[in-house]
Amino acid sequence: MALSRTEQLLVDLGVGQSFKDATLPKGLFSHSQYVSYRMCGEAYQFKYVQGLPSPGSGSMTRGSAVHKGIEAALRKKMKGDPVLGVVEACEIVGQEFDARSAEVLDWGKTTAEACKTEAVQLYEAFHVGGLNRFNPTAVEKGFAVNFGGVPLVGFIDALDEQPAITVAGMDPELAKLAPKKKVVVDFKTSATKWSDNDVRTDTQLTLYAAVERTPYIRIDQLIPYKRGAQYVRAESERTAEDIAILEDDVGEVAQRIRQGIFPKADIGAWNCGPTKCPYWSMCRGKIAVNNQKGVAIEP
Repeated sequence: MALSRTEQLLVDLGVGQSFKDATLPKGLFSHSQYVSYRMCGEAYQFKYVQGLPSPGSGSMTRGSAVHKGIEAALRKKMKGDPVLGVVEACEIVGQEFDARSAEVLDWGKTTAEACKTEAVQLYEAFHVGGLNRFNPTAVEKGFAVNFGGVPLVGFIDALDEQPAITVAGMDPELAKLAPKKKVVVDFKTSATKWSDNDVRTDTQLTLYAAVERTPYIRIDQLIPYKRGAQYVRAESERTAEDIAILEDDVGEVAQRIRQGIFPKADIGAWNCGPTKCPYWSMCRGKIAVNNQKGVAIEP
């Protein structure tokens, strides 16, 4: 049987089984698990402890397809090969979309065809606005670290080498000799542009900054505006305090999981409802159905 992506990562990094923590689901933790628990402990339990599947969504499929195209283009550039053509890259996006679309049970207010078209348009926005500005030194870089007393694994979208100092009109040859900085980059296909505060407080990039030991982080957003898809960069920095606070919180979340504490999301939270949570019918949705014949509300 082929190893999972995570298990293969541990092999590639030479990380032994002693790295795992038997008191955590599958012995490992990730930023996705951390965010899932923080959003809703009950949903975390259904997915990671009980192992119940959750269907894919149109937005997730679109994002995965765009990421695949970007990864292919950056890997080619990192090797020094000729730039991947936009047509070839868009074919990769389309193939990845088709491969994942079977996982989507409900496309919501869109269709598979419209979502696929949007994925291609989002990649094209990156190809035009971002590819030539990128100096990738790593793509889909895997890591396995002890963070907050927790064996944490993951993959960083890309590392980008950029001038530490930029001077308008600098000679290109001199610019090549200027000091460089390592920037951790995460790609997002989002409906709207992130606020400065969202970028400043994003925990995923705080973790990546800690792993790569660099304060420089960036969100590369691909946004499907009505006027056309746009590629937008948003930069920020992380401090030692940011990392320490996240490390403490990750440790606290892991301890709650070990203790079997799985609190539900707040009532009215955006992620709690029949159209937002795949486990709604097993949680508050079940309570609502069972109570339909019960309490009557007086006007």
